[in-house]
Amino acid sequence: MSRTRPSSLLPLRTAIVLAAIVLGAQLTSVLEAQTTRAQDGDVVFVRPTRRAPEARPAPPPELPSRADEVEPLTFEVVIRRASRTGAGVPERQRVSRTRDRIHLATARTEWLFERNPVDPRRVSALLVHHPSRSIVVHEESDLRNTVGINGWAAVLMLGVDVTDFGTLTPTTESRTHGGLQFRKHSAASEGPGLSEVWWNPNHLLPLTLVIRDAAGVTNVTVQDLKRGVDAAALRSPSTRFPEYKQVDLAEWLEGH
Repeated sequence: MSRTRPSSLLPLRTAIVLAAIVLGAQLTSVLEAQTTRAQDGDVVFVRPTRRAPEARPAPPPELPSRADEVEPLTFEVVIRRASRTGAGVPERQRVSRTRDRIHLATARTEWLFERNPVDPRRVSALLVHHPSRSIVVHEESDLRNTVGINGWAAVLMLGVDVTDFGTLTPTTESRTHGGLQFRKHSAASEGPGLSEVWWNPNHLLPLTLVIRDAAGVTNVTVQDLKRGVDAAALRSPSTRFPEYKQVDLAEWLEGH
């Protein structure tokens, strides 16, 4: 691919990414390894397929003009998936977001994403994996090659790519949540891909996203939105969990 789009992050590989889905669920499943059950019931580790060397990747996309002006926010992301077989169990993730750090907490893991201070387009991350009492270091290439997170913008905007707005039509509908106003953008038809988003351009934040694919519909909603963040959540995991071991991604996978 000439450019890694965040759309590769959604379960079932739908047409748009939501970093929120991947950060809380899919990234953890990648790190906990791909498994298959043998006939005797044992779990067999299947290592990721190694690819031939590729050309040097293009730099991440430029940041939106207001990326340095977003104010600290705390909110919950709720992901609901409906398919022909029925509705799945909602996934919930608590997010603390600032202009240069984003903390995301799920039941078993915490993620701390950090914007590169030298090149603000780039991002790295630390995973706190509580079951194994580990802190796993993810460099930029780890995030890009493992699940397709290509730069800080994808994380900051919960995976929304501003170029996708070219396929949507702004409406006159708006709603307010947590003191912020969001405007509805809709697709002309109910085909696959991003069909609806409520968006605040000043805070680069979606309130609601609706994504359709051949198998069903994914709804992502921001709830309990508040200004400000808990500074403790944005501290380095090594200071918060000094008893945890810190390893890089390759070393962690070797041990699992």
